[in-house]
Amino acid sequence: MDEITPAELGQLLRKPIGKHGISVGEGMNISNVGMYDLILSKMRLKDDFRILEIGLGNGKFVYKYFEKNARVHVSAIDYSELMCKIAGDENQDLMKSGILDIRCEDMKAMSFEDNTFDELVTINTVYFWDPAECCIGEIKRVLKLGGRLYLGYRTREDMKDLAFAKDVFTLYDSEELESLFLSNGLTIISQFEYETSRLSVTGERVTTTDRCLIVEKP
Repeated sequence: MDEITPAELGQLLRKPIGKHGISVGEGMNISNVGMYDLILSKMRLKDDFRILEIGLGNGKFVYKYFEKNARVHVSAIDYSELMCKIAGDENQDLMKSGILDIRCEDMKAMSFEDNTFDELVTINTVYFWDPAECCIGEIKRVLKLGGRLYLGYRTREDMKDLAFAKDVFTLYDSEELESLFLSNGLTIISQFEYETSRLSVTGERVTTTDRCLIVEKP
């Protein structure tokens, strides 16, 4: 990753493209696996639930939903054509079976019907919601009444010194995120966190606090 600048890395984390995009996707797998496991431990994942993941990246962890319950249906979107192509190749069997649907689209204008999903997952994407209110409006639209969003993120304090986050990421603290969802008509259920030592997307060993915010459509 030494061939690109921190600003270029920040843009690739927002939307992986080209030869470096593949490496960035693999780096995100290493960085995000703990957050996936945290969120999966909190999800309801009942039989026949419809799940949406926003920003699935290269689709490395899609199988984890079906390990928890083989009777759910998962849809997933990503803004990056490259990530959608790799995710489709990675999960061909699940797609052929009809229990996984992958679409390349912008979360600000999703192609799903209103009130479609029981659970929605998104990990480390909130920094790129522009405008945030529009993205939250789409999340609210596609969730069923009583449907829940599981938002994985790291706070401003954890990320403020990362060179690749400057000028590209919009960072939040926990209270700001809660206020953002409350002001857009969603209910806060809970927040969970745990401290972890992991490899960053640049390959460095770092200690961070992974967080999961759970909100519900009332």
